[in-house]
Amino acid sequence: AIPIKFSEKQQASHYLYVREHRVREGTKSSWPQKRTLFVLNVPPYCTEECLSRLFSPCGPVQSVQLQEKPDLADSAEEPKSKFFHPTPVPGFQVAYVVFQKAGGVSAALVLKGPLLASTESHPVKSGIHKWISGYADSVPDPEALRAEVDTFMEMYDKRIAEEEAKAKEEEGVPDEEGWVKVTRRGRRPVL
Repeated sequence: AIPIKFSEKQQASHYLYVREHRVREGTKSSWPQKRTLFVLNVPPYCTEECLSRLFSPCGPVQSVQLQEKPDLADSAEEPKSKFFHPTPVPGFQVAYVVFQKAGGVSAALVLKGPLLASTESHPVKSGIHKWISGYADSVPDPEALRAEVDTFMEMYDKRIAEEEAKAKEEEGVPDEEGWVKVTRRGRRPVL
């Protein structure tokens, strides 16, 4: 358990629970073994940049990823749109901190606190300032949104055209059992 404080003014400490990231025998994990630190109880005000700064005295940090719950994969299967995704509920999270060298994990496990999340050189936004910046970030840029929608629609139209071409090729061709797929493409629409 590593105590952290939001700032020097705060008297009570919050505890981060850390351990080396390990998985059971035979289970695959894309997080590098011996170099990944698993962190529980990460407060909402701690960002990836803040965690990277807190653990940088232990050794060079390669990457930090915050998640709502523990996961074996280090990235999502398909890239998510920055415009069309549900906003996560702010709350306590888990983090995976990947160090460049294995010694960083062992140094982090013996780290003493309390560590300061918000300092004068690296302030962490909270309260109304955090809310205002979050709102400003939530307003999309119309041109970037239009470009993403256009790209998605081009890919969708291409996929639909490929499916129609494939269906047209298969029309009238018997399958392995000798059945022929028949579709109704009459002059009159079906009521």
